[in-house]
Parts: sequence; structure tokens; C-alpha cells
Amino acid sequence: MKDEKKWLAIRELNHSIIKRPVQVRIGFPAPARRDWRCPYQIVGLGSRRVRYAYGVDSMQALQMALEAVAIELRPHRSQLSWLNTLGLTGLYRPVPIGFGPKFAEQLEERIQKATETVARRLESRATRAPVARE
Repeated sequence: MKDEKKWLAIRELNHSIIKRPVQVRIGFPAPARRDWRCPYQIVGLGSRRVRYAYGVDSMQALQMALEAVAIELRPHRSQLSWLNTLGLTGLYRPVPIGFGPKFAEQLEERIQKATETVARRLESRATRAPVARE
């Protein structure tokens, strides 16, 4: 119970090769000198060391911890599964804001358009009448 209070969120992933769970842990953001920091840990892929992501406020520190986890899992993603789906971790890099709001907005628009295109295709397939076979 003591360890659970240390973490804000925990996700358990399955590893297809080592056959034991990989646990991703995100801690509570806390002030760190002038900035904030958020602890995170990945258990089951080597080092159990707690690392920290930093931000100008608690929200950014939390976002940076989630991004750091996504980046660290990326080389292993093809061997990891979540919700019984190989390659899915549910953790992805967010749209970067470091290149300015216009760049971030352009990426968000591209993501939205691609999402709508896929949704329309899926909807079209679902509403097509089945073809009678002879």
C-alpha cells in the first residue's frame, strides 16, 4: 500500500518475449527549485531507477513525464501489449509546443483530418449493405 501512495498512475503492459509484466509508474508532480518535477519509473525493462521530468508548472511536468515514458517505450513497443493488443501501450508523444503555437496547430489539424478520414472509412464499411453471394 505504501508504494501505491507514491504513484499517481500505474499501467501494466505485457511483454511478448520476457513473459512478465512491464509496469509504468507516474508520480505526483512537486516543486523543484524554480520549476516542477514529476517522477516516473519503468519496471521490467532493465533499470528500475526513478527518473524525473521537469516543467514550468505541475501540469507541464506531468506531461513531460508521460512523454518521456512514451519515448523510452518506443524501441520496445512491438513487443509490448495493452488491452490484449500487441504494439499498443496507450502512451504516445503529444504534439510538441516548442516550435511555437502555429506549428502545434498545424500538426493538430493534420491529426484531426487523418482521424476524420479513417472514421469516415470505418463508418462507410459499417453502413454498407452486405453483398449477397450466389
